[in-house]
Amino acid sequence: IGRDLRAEGESFEIRSRLLRARVARLRGEEQTARAELERLLTYSDDALKAESLRDAGGLWAEIGEVDRARQVLTRLRPLASSRPEPFRDSCVRILEAEVALAEGRMSEAAAILADAALHRPRYQIDWGLGRVHVAQGEWALAAGAFERVLEARGEILRDGFPAHWPLARLELARARRAQGELEDARAHYSTFFSLWSDADPLLVHAEAFREWRDLGTEGRASELSQ
Repeated sequence: IGRDLRAEGESFEIRSRLLRARVARLRGEEQTARAELERLLTYSDDALKAESLRDAGGLWAEIGEVDRARQVLTRLRPLASSRPEPFRDSCVRILEAEVALAEGRMSEAAAILADAALHRPRYQIDWGLGRVHVAQGEWALAAGAFERVLEARGEILRDGFPAHWPLARLELARARRAQGELEDARAHYSTFFSLWSDADPLLVHAEAFREWRDLGTEGRASELSQ
């Protein structure tokens, strides 16, 4: 029983550190995010599950610490191969794609995620695909990926990072704006603001507000050109 309680306590600590790192990253507090990730990686391989390594490595890649992300990938691969199953394989593939995305290897990242989706569809795959398509200017494909993320609300709130759900709405608004679908974009921005109304006024919210405000100018320019 003592070992079970210790394992449960470590599992809670790991989830808490991941959450704090994600929140710090969203706030732009990258030093805090790095510190939490460094502490998280001091846990043993027995304590860290495949999804924890996947998420920690992905955050390192987002921050731009690709070498650290690769180190996490090196820990994740033998863990996945020791007990092969589709879920663990998808964790490896998602982190491989995050590293490729961080290094600008967009086509490779897209191919890795597409392959992972054949075996274990998860919202993280569509979240990654959406970001790849944005980087490549493939706005219709990006919109489709973020729409699938929105459809996975239950999975996100249960097993993922809850902020990804409203952020997917914002990314969908941006994709629609880039496609010239301004009315649809306005509707998605409005929904994002509604979802974010009680949240912290972070930089992402200020950026979204500026984009939404600029839509009025774009719409008037479009009307004058017709």
